[in-house]
Amino acid sequence: MTVTRTQPPRAAPATSLAALLGATFGAVALGFTRLAPGGLGLALVGLGLAGCRATEAVLVAPPLYNVDTNGVGMHGYDPVSYFPEGGGVPRVGSTDIVARHQGVTYHFVGEATRRRFLGNPERYVPLYGGWSAWAMVDGQRMDVDPTSFLVQDGHLLLFYLGTFSDGRAKWLQREPRELRRQADQAWFALVARESGDGKPHQDPSAAMLRRS
Repeated sequence: MTVTRTQPPRAAPATSLAALLGATFGAVALGFTRLAPGGLGLALVGLGLAGCRATEAVLVAPPLYNVDTNGVGMHGYDPVSYFPEGGGVPRVGSTDIVARHQGVTYHFVGEATRRRFLGNPERYVPLYGGWSAWAMVDGQRMDVDPTSFLVQDGHLLLFYLGTFSDGRAKWLQREPRELRRQADQAWFALVARESGDGKPHQDPSAAMLRRS
């Protein structure tokens, strides 16, 4: 009599729980690192990708300056438009009228504001690399709503504005000089760490703050 031996089905290799959890939380962190309006959707997409490719998730650090994939700062808004000489109302600039400063591309509503910017760019660029001033108090880089802003002591501050958080409102509830001191300290440390040369004074925001 012939006896046929059957092999039990081979189990698929199990995904490491540690790898799965690490990748999942990494994706969440990536989604919320630059939390713009709609950022929650990015975080949820990140969670879905983590479930599909748990062992391949990579946490990517945000850049020093708050720019889009084309290197454009301030979501394309004209930095001069925030100041009285530019109208005092945030306006979206033209993609045909641009200038670059410290590696960031800025858009302008017209040649007049572009010329003003080129004459004194450090007056107009936002502090803290264009990240939310309120988040920078804690050393965090958070994206902004370019229509949420303050001009204090001649400097432009941008803030995050979302369903559950209003950075500008929180800033106004505290002593601005103390907040600036904390945000300045965090920003200088960030620039020194990521520039690799320990010279935060090379950053335009630092130069402006020294004059204030």
